Amino acid sequence: AATLITLPAMMLWLGSMIQRNPALPMPGAEDAARAEPAGVFRITRHPMMWGFAIWALSHIILWWSLRTLIISLAVGFLALAGAHMQDRKKQVLMGEAWHIWQSRTSYWPRLGALARMGWLTALGGTAIWAAALWLHMVMAGIPAGILRWL
Repeated sequence: AATLITLPAMMLWLGSMIQRNPALPMPGAEDAARAEPAGVFRITRHPMMWGFAIWALSHIILWWSLRTLIISLAVGFLALAGAHMQDRKKQVLMGEAWHIWQSRTSYWPRLGALARMGWLTALGGTAIWAAALWLHMVMAGIPAGILRWL
C-alpha cells in the first residue's frame, strides 16, 4: 500500500515543478493564478505539499521505527499546515489573483482528476518513483516497495 500511494506523490511533486505554479515566487505568478488550472493543479492547488504529505503517510503506514514515525509526522504536518498558511500569505500578496486561483482549485486533492495530470508528469513521476525505490536501498540500506520481493 505504501508503494502504491508513493507513486502519485511523486507525480504531484514533479507536476508542481514542471508546470506554472502560481504559489512559487516568480515573475508572472499573478498571471498564472488567473489562468485556468492545468495538469496537477486540476487535482489540488498545492501538489508539492500534498506530494510530501502522501510520502509522509506512506512512511507512517510502514512504521519502520520511532525515528521514521516522528520525521514522517513532522513532514506531513508541515506540508499540510504550510499549504494552508501559504494560502493566507498569497491572499495578502496577490489579492484578487489568488482569490481567482482558490475559486478554481481545491486545497484537498481531487483524486478523480489524477488521470488528467498529463502523460509527461505521469511518466516522469513514475521514473522518479522507480529511481527513489532503487536509491532507498543504496542510500538507506532498506529495500523499499516492490524491491523488497525481488
